[in-house]
Amino acid sequence: MSELNNLIQPIMGAVIVALAAAVLLLLGLIWWQSNRLKSLGSQLSTLIDGADGENVEQMLIAHADVMKGIQDSADSREARLTAAESKLVTAKRFIGLVRYDAFDDIGGDQSFSLAVYDDDGNGAVLTSQVGRADSRIFGKELRNGQSKLGLSDEEAEAIARAVGQRNAK
Repeated sequence: MSELNNLIQPIMGAVIVALAAAVLLLLGLIWWQSNRLKSLGSQLSTLIDGADGENVEQMLIAHADVMKGIQDSADSREARLTAAESKLVTAKRFIGLVRYDAFDDIGGDQSFSLAVYDDDGNGAVLTSQVGRADSRIFGKELRNGQSKLGLSDEEAEAIARAVGQRNAK
């Protein structure tokens, strides 16, 4: 043991200085970590309480409620849009109009044939023939773009114009 003591004795001062330096370094690190922890605690407190004193958790809950309301509103609009689109298929939205003189004694293209139908070609052709002494109105049903009754040239042209609108969309 005395040999070991004799061996360590000359460097004992350096070991003590080195250990003291290590202790001081560790104390410095503890102090730095403590200050850093206080700073982070302050930042966390500001985050939780909000910059204006408003609680961030309550803000997030309120925001989630608003977002749920927006989503519910969007879902409602989507359902209404789907319903409107399904009704639009049967809406009579394609129109073809041909004006003409049905009789030689009347000018000004007062007679007309009007074709209206939906996406499936279902609808009607209305024809009004205006003369000096009388007026006539004819209606013919359309199924799949066809009529069971014979069509005049003007009625066929009105259907063709409506088909042109349909194909343009």
